[in-house]
Amino acid sequence: MEKSERIKLYEWVRKNESNKGKEYPKTLDCTQCDYVAITQKLRKEMRYAGYEIVENNRDQKYIKVFIKS
Repeated sequence: MEKSERIKLYEWVRKNESNKGKEYPKTLDCTQCDYVAITQKLRKEMRYAGYEIVENNRDQKYIKVFIKS
Protein backbone atom coordinates (compact mmCIF):
# COMPACT_ATOMS: atom_id res chain seq x y z
CA MET A 1 0.00 0.00 0.00
CA GLU A 2 1.37 3.38 -0.92
CA LYS A 3 1.70 6.21 1.56
CA SER A 4 -0.70 8.34 -0.49
CA GLU A 5 -3.43 5.72 -0.03
CA ARG A 6 -2.98 5.79 3.76
CA ILE A 7 -3.12 9.59 3.73
CA LYS A 8 -6.38 9.49 1.74
CA LEU A 9 -7.78 7.03 4.27
CA TYR A 10 -6.86 9.23 7.25
CA GLU A 11 -8.31 12.31 5.52
CA TRP A 12 -11.54 10.43 4.84
CA VAL A 13 -11.78 9.31 8.47
CA ARG A 14 -11.27 12.86 9.77
CA LYS A 15 -13.76 14.28 7.26
CA ASN A 16 -16.45 11.72 8.20
CA GLU A 17 -15.96 11.75 11.98
CA SER A 18 -19.61 12.66 12.59
CA ASN A 19 -21.08 10.22 10.01
CA LYS A 20 -21.60 7.23 12.29
CA GLY A 21 -21.82 3.90 10.52
CA LYS A 22 -20.28 5.15 7.27
CA GLU A 23 -17.78 2.78 5.61
CA TYR A 24 -14.68 3.65 3.62
CA PRO A 25 -15.64 3.09 -0.04
CA LYS A 26 -13.04 0.40 -0.73
CA THR A 27 -11.50 -2.59 0.99
CA LEU A 28 -7.83 -2.00 1.76
CA ASP A 29 -5.22 -4.49 0.61
CA CYS A 30 -2.46 -4.32 3.25
CA THR A 31 0.79 -6.00 4.05
CA GLN A 32 1.43 -6.88 7.69
CA CYS A 33 3.44 -3.65 8.17
CA ASP A 34 0.68 -1.52 6.62
CA TYR A 35 -1.91 -3.24 8.79
CA VAL A 36 0.03 -2.51 11.99
CA ALA A 37 0.62 1.13 11.01
CA ILE A 38 -3.03 1.75 10.08
CA THR A 39 -4.56 0.03 13.09
CA GLN A 40 -2.21 1.72 15.55
CA LYS A 41 -3.05 5.15 14.16
CA LEU A 42 -6.77 4.41 14.24
CA ARG A 43 -6.64 3.15 17.83
CA LYS A 44 -4.46 5.95 19.17
CA GLU A 45 -5.48 9.06 17.23
CA MET A 46 -8.84 8.31 15.63
CA ARG A 47 -10.76 6.40 18.26
CA TYR A 48 -14.05 7.13 16.50
CA ALA A 49 -12.93 4.90 13.60
CA GLY A 50 -13.01 1.13 13.59
CA TYR A 51 -11.79 -1.61 11.30
CA GLU A 52 -12.67 -5.17 10.45
CA ILE A 53 -10.54 -7.84 8.81
CA VAL A 54 -12.39 -9.16 5.77
CA GLU A 55 -9.77 -11.68 4.68
CA ASN A 56 -6.52 -12.72 6.31
CA ASN A 57 -3.95 -14.41 4.10
CA ARG A 58 -0.43 -15.20 5.17
CA ASP A 59 1.21 -11.88 4.24
CA GLN A 60 -1.81 -9.91 3.04
CA LYS A 61 -4.79 -8.61 4.96
CA TYR A 62 -7.93 -7.06 3.55
CA ILE A 63 -9.63 -4.65 5.92
CA LYS A 64 -12.70 -2.41 5.94
CA VAL A 65 -12.59 0.87 7.82
CA PHE A 66 -15.73 2.48 9.21
CA ILE A 67 -16.88 5.18 11.61
CA LYS A 68 -18.07 3.68 14.89
CA SER A 69 -21.65 4.27 15.89
